[in-house]
Amino acid sequence: MSLKKLEGTLTHNNAIELNWVTAKEENFSHFEVQRSIHNKDFEVIGTVKGQGESNSDVSYNFTDNNAPYGIIRYRLNAIDIDESFEIFEAIEIKKTFSNQLKAYPNPFREITDLKIVVPEDLGKKLDKINLYNYSGKLIYTEMDYEPFNSQIVIGNLKAGMYILNITHNGLTESIRVIKE
Repeated sequence: MSLKKLEGTLTHNNAIELNWVTAKEENFSHFEVQRSIHNKDFEVIGTVKGQGESNSDVSYNFTDNNAPYGIIRYRLNAIDIDESFEIFEAIEIKKTFSNQLKAYPNPFREITDLKIVVPEDLGKKLDKINLYNYSGKLIYTEMDYEPFNSQIVIGNLKAGMYILNITHNGLTESIRVIKE
């Protein structure tokens, strides 16, 4: 079996669609689609039946509807009928959550604490949050932040613009917040 290309894209409904093309197949059985999160071991997340015998290009696809947020690696394990196999080079896809990230109230006032709103499927804890003033100085940090049960106590800050960095699954997303 000869793999010509493997590509992955993030779909409009936050799934990851993998597409690949083979150039030739002989005694070919199936593909294992494998995924790695945080550069950990690959796990099989699905199988796709092969054409078996072909001398022309064959297109395949697989949709990962359960991809977590972060940096994800995908690879194919091509398995022949005799159970011999070949593992192909992995591709990397970043599934971001920046378009679903909110902080409120924003702008916030003197006595207000800040709440972060994240997608429910992001998980119960964020790896880390950092708050920087506009000149880049770190003024607040918290590890293992629980966005559904916590608030950031920063009502004592001076008026101005701040950058809130949220790190989770190897990705860091930023949001501007303003203190009035």
